[in-house]
Amino acid sequence: MKPEAPTTHIYLDLSTSVIPNQERDLLESAPVRVIVHEYGAWVHVPPLEYDNDELDPSTHPAWQNFPALLRVLTAARDLDADWVNLDADAADVFPHLPAFDRQAATCSGGDAGRDR
Repeated sequence: MKPEAPTTHIYLDLSTSVIPNQERDLLESAPVRVIVHEYGAWVHVPPLEYDNDELDPSTHPAWQNFPALLRVLTAARDLDADWVNLDADAADVFPHLPAFDRQAATCSGGDAGRDR
């Protein structure tokens, strides 16, 4: 009997600058799985279909605190990624995602809108 292949996952590696400071400070309270590490956090990309309304961004009140994270998760989902690694050392940013100053929480670039 041939063993099954192990499960593999795709992840999107992004700079933490795609999330403003106020969202990064609250990241562990986001209504998705977040694993904090020394340089940022791993964030699970939930499926579009939800088993219940608790995680649905259109109905869950906690999502209103995470508009930039929602944009990042949408971009990751569009690339079929299962996880996002938000890393302070990563240089990767998406052209259509705003980049926020890590110190002052100001925004530059992107065409997805600006959070202040």
